[in-house]
Amino acid sequence: MPDFWRNSGFHLLERDARGWLAVSDDFLRAYWLRHEVHPVEESCASERALHAALMGDPRRAVSEAELEAIADEDARDNYRVVLRFRARLMQAGTLEGAYLALFREGRIDIPPMFIDQMVHVILRNMLDGCEDPLMLRAAELFSACRS
Repeated sequence: MPDFWRNSGFHLLERDARGWLAVSDDFLRAYWLRHEVHPVEESCASERALHAALMGDPRRAVSEAELEAIADEDARDNYRVVLRFRARLMQAGTLEGAYLALFREGRIDIPPMFIDQMVHVILRNMLDGCEDPLMLRAAELFSACRS
């Protein structure tokens, strides 16, 4: 069966010893390519420089001064949201660990869209090797993924 749900980002991840999805640089880079944080024509030099630096090293520390140097307030806010999500992923080390921590702590501080994306890729991992197209379609419908 061909790779399914390619847009989940599963292909950007590898499993750890438990079979959980270890956070990779390529997976983190995919978030810096999202339209919410990808520079546009009107983006200032500071925003472009920060974006380029994060594409080169998606785990690099970002200072408050770097964020404040971005001229557009919405862009600054978007970077903060993605950085908060990235911090959760990096702290946990795996998507499953980040998902569990999010709900065990009871402090949901990331957008629902990021939770949906985690569910999508975790479910993709769980279904790896499944050959039943009806099961895969049912799982896709029940995952409530809004990629």
